[in-house]
Amino acid sequence: MQENSNSWPKMRVGDLLERVVRPLQVEGGNTYQEIGIRSHCKGIFHKTPVTGQQIGEKRVFWIEPGCLIFNIIFAWEHAIALTTENERGLIASHRFPMYRSTNGILLPEFAYLYFSSPRGKYDLALASPGGAGRNKTLGQEEFKRLRIPVPPLREQHEIVEILKTWDREISQTEKLIAAKRRLKQGLMQQLLTGKRRFPEFTGKWPRYSFGEIASLGKKRHDPKKNGNRRRCVELEHIAQVDGRLLDTVHSDAQQSSKSVFSAGDVLFGKLRPNLRKFIHCSFDGVCSTEIWVLKVNPEICCSDYLFCLVQTDRFIAAACTTTGSKMPRADWDWVSEQMFRLPPKPEQEKISRSLGMMDREIERLSQLADQLKYQKRGLVQKLLTGKVRVRV
Repeated sequence: MQENSNSWPKMRVGDLLERVVRPLQVEGGNTYQEIGIRSHCKGIFHKTPVTGQQIGEKRVFWIEPGCLIFNIIFAWEHAIALTTENERGLIASHRFPMYRSTNGILLPEFAYLYFSSPRGKYDLALASPGGAGRNKTLGQEEFKRLRIPVPPLREQHEIVEILKTWDREISQTEKLIAAKRRLKQGLMQQLLTGKRRFPEFTGKWPRYSFGEIASLGKKRHDPKKNGNRRRCVELEHIAQVDGRLLDTVHSDAQQSSKSVFSAGDVLFGKLRPNLRKFIHCSFDGVCSTEIWVLKVNPEICCSDYLFCLVQTDRFIAAACTTTGSKMPRADWDWVSEQMFRLPPKPEQEKISRSLGMMDREIERLSQLADQLKYQKRGLVQKLLTGKVRVRV
């Protein structure tokens, strides 16, 4: 690859891509499977099969593999994808138009890369007149009038292959992360229930209610009355499942009352507890009142072990016995009464150290995946604008 400031010619999409339309005559007794497209370039998903009778009068079309496809309602939100052999034999409604190359000048894969870039998203928004949401629909004529950069065909092939290499590396890293999470979860369920023990420890574990193991932090912080700036954790700052803190904000930028926590406390998201949002605090700060501040009882439990305990299926099941239907919240009165067997503190510490080593490995791989995604985004911008040219 080499740096180059030369720009590629821009051409109308209507001169490069043509609509693929294969209508389906629905028969009431047959079964069909439709597709959907997730926003933010997260790909195609397959819906539950339905009968022709359930489809009714809706216009549907056969999916053609190797095409660029949009959800016209959310194209402005990057609801785009490439169809593959996995979609052969599946169908889509008229809200999912497909396109293939008209004259071989533009690869559908390259078109996908362009429209999945920030510049491509901007173009799709321009071609989607109207307000937000379902009123902002991709117009077919507006889409055809868009002008996009078109490199030579061989260069398109090279760019697509380069970025596929990055995608494969990212995919392999994410698969490894998922495998290690499953391994940790299975090991944790065994170690924290006593089904599997280290050979140097024997004896029966005593039972304690969760309210004896930890108490709920009650101290509050009012940003409007107290000008003392603190790091603030909101629910969206906590990653699901893996206990990572993604970000914080300053408390003085907040309006509502916050809960106060200290280093060593465990935070657990009580709103929609099935999302499994928890972190082990390494600093003093404040957090949303939709997050429990769990303070360990040091007489019987160590904070590292408490952090492991709130990740177990048994604790999550207790937390998911919720109050409220639209916005379910974990019920402390119920959770605090649930009984757990607790090993002696030396055994707790060894269990926590073992699981902590796995957490650090997962964190290292997660950081690697984030770096690969960040580097790929930067490379995409350079390759799709011609700032970096591929030697062919």
